[in-house]
Amino acid sequence: MKKHDVRWYGCINWSPPITNAIEMEVNRLWLLEESRKTHRDTEKVKMIMTSTYPLQRSKINERVPVSTIMARWPLLFENEFMFQHFSILTGKKHAKELIVGKMDNVCSRIQKALEDVKYLKVLNALSRISTICELLGSELYAFSFGMLDLLCAYFDEPTSQLFKPMENVEGGIVAEAPSHPFLIAVGSTIFYAKEFVVTVERSVIFSTDSFYCALAYLFVAFYVFNAISKSYIGVHAEVICCDIGRRFEVFSKKENGRASKSFEACYAHQEN
Repeated sequence: MKKHDVRWYGCINWSPPITNAIEMEVNRLWLLEESRKTHRDTEKVKMIMTSTYPLQRSKINERVPVSTIMARWPLLFENEFMFQHFSILTGKKHAKELIVGKMDNVCSRIQKALEDVKYLKVLNALSRISTICELLGSELYAFSFGMLDLLCAYFDEPTSQLFKPMENVEGGIVAEAPSHPFLIAVGSTIFYAKEFVVTVERSVIFSTDSFYCALAYLFVAFYVFNAISKSYIGVHAEVICCDIGRRFEVFSKKENGRASKSFEACYAHQEN
């Protein structure tokens, strides 16, 4: 990752120095043993996960395979510690509360920002969501799930690069998934999914029955695993990734700068 990319995306603690490698490795081994226990020393685990953060980042930044990181740092992939890592990485305290807690509002404002847009693909996406609203009897529920479809339609980018419905997910590897952070809705469609799975490098790293929790985890994973600056991440992902807890900072990619700028103006109107 280039240095300017790190600053641009707010990763202020991207590569902290390792001051005591031997002690950190001893602590890592203790965490590994603790991860296998049913009853953990919760406070000590939190403390050591924080103190070993530099070692965690060093392995991630060395581009060690995610499967290897999972084997060495299994606790990192638990929801609580993934958000803890993200909080240290970006310097944002209470990141989980900021992101998950405002997801309803985020989905509603995206819908309002785009409901008057006259792009054919957006109109088709809104029509699909409207149909689901009638079937489910819940507008907020349908628009929450349809947010990803709507953003991809607006920016003319394929949904297949961000999420995919699958009837079943078996085992720890999903061959059909791309290598970057990816969301799988386990069910016939994302609207009827009973489980949501997040993968990185095709490895299953997280699963939950909460769409909001999965979506928040997905975009945190973009940051943690250095995927946010990659060229394959579309504008739709940047819209949510770039400071989702505060407001949207829409970056103008060269190939879609006009669309991103028009969305920025459209979304900014919702803040007034």
